[in-house]
Amino acid sequence: MNSELIILSASTLLLVVFCFWSYRQANMFRTTFAVLGVYSLSSVASIVYYCQPYSAFLLNGRISWLPFIYWIVLFMICLIPLIQFDKLHVGNVKSLTTLDWIAKFGFWISIIPLIEQLFIGYRLLFGTGGLEEAIMAAYEDATLDQLSIISRNLLRINIGLYDLSFLILLTYFIRPVKNKSLLIYSLTIIMTRNVTGLMMASRGAMVNMGLRMILVYVISFPFLTVETKKLINKCMLICAVVFGAIFVSISIGRQVSYSENVNEGFTMTYFISRYMGEGLINFNQYLPLMKETTGGEICFWSIMDYLGGEPHELTKDYFYGELSSKQNIPQNVFYTFIGNFVQDLNFIGAFIWLSFISIVFKIVTKVKGPTITLSTLFAFLFYATMMLNGVISFQYAGSHGKFVIWNIFIYIYMKMKKM
Repeated sequence: MNSELIILSASTLLLVVFCFWSYRQANMFRTTFAVLGVYSLSSVASIVYYCQPYSAFLLNGRISWLPFIYWIVLFMICLIPLIQFDKLHVGNVKSLTTLDWIAKFGFWISIIPLIEQLFIGYRLLFGTGGLEEAIMAAYEDATLDQLSIISRNLLRINIGLYDLSFLILLTYFIRPVKNKSLLIYSLTIIMTRNVTGLMMASRGAMVNMGLRMILVYVISFPFLTVETKKLINKCMLICAVVFGAIFVSISIGRQVSYSENVNEGFTMTYFISRYMGEGLINFNQYLPLMKETTGGEICFWSIMDYLGGEPHELTKDYFYGELSSKQNIPQNVFYTFIGNFVQDLNFIGAFIWLSFISIVFKIVTKVKGPTITLSTLFAFLFYATMMLNGVISFQYAGSHGKFVIWNIFIYIYMKMKKM
């Protein structure tokens, strides 16, 4: 076994040990276990990816101990708010019904764009030569541009409510008396935001939504009855099979395309293991070679834009051309959320910034007594989602950073209203 494989195996073993430790804790919540479970799975996939024959063409032989130690230490610091939250002993949530009117509003403004997107998807799928041509047509024809001006504007509002919709879904599961209308409202908002990504065969859209759903389930689990848990488990199993089949189908289509047009080494095992596990490897082998930072253009793009910093437009030409040359590392790969902040701030700056953010959310999500407020739950859901999806990259990178600002305003409003 070479030294690189030893490092990857050590990181996997350490994550699995931490995952087992978190599971053994007698805590009310299991969010730390969920996050560690996802990262452990990714770390196992990184070993599979490393051992694939074609990987030798992409790996530079520079995997070393120091980046691994840096990443694991900073990752554990980032887990502190989750570890604190899991130890809570709360019996109820304050102001559970105050978001009902937002759910109803979000449902009605989502109907028109949802129907239009489904119609466009149907037309692309059955008006072309099948799924593969439909996907290509969706990319080439800019599917969202085909929506009416009314749907485009309503979709913007829907997207603004997207993060909040998962809190609404969480409140549905938490409340003692279930309001099925609330379930329909929240799921409609969520699906409207994701239907375009699913229609365009975006695996990222499925993974992001799936991980968010898992997080909602993990947080609501202590409040559920035995019957509800059984029902949800069955629904999750069905969804996992359906979306798993879609994910594999998309991967097969892309793998076939790559193997025919690029290299026969693009096997299915290689393709899926790279998607799941390349973040940890890329962080280790590429970021130590980084010439200079982006100056904040990945994780802080929206803030720079609002403050008049005039960041570059993150077009494909800039992202894969000028920025790649500037940093001396590839940009079309995953680095985990920690890696994206390193790209922006360098290793020291990222360590300071993420440690600071961890402290802030530890304070913000601290709960005294048996009651937790909606604002605290919203803040924790936001942070835990960032951590969970961070196994791939920082989910609010680029222009998506505007949702961070928007969520801060929502949190402040909730605190002012004592929600």
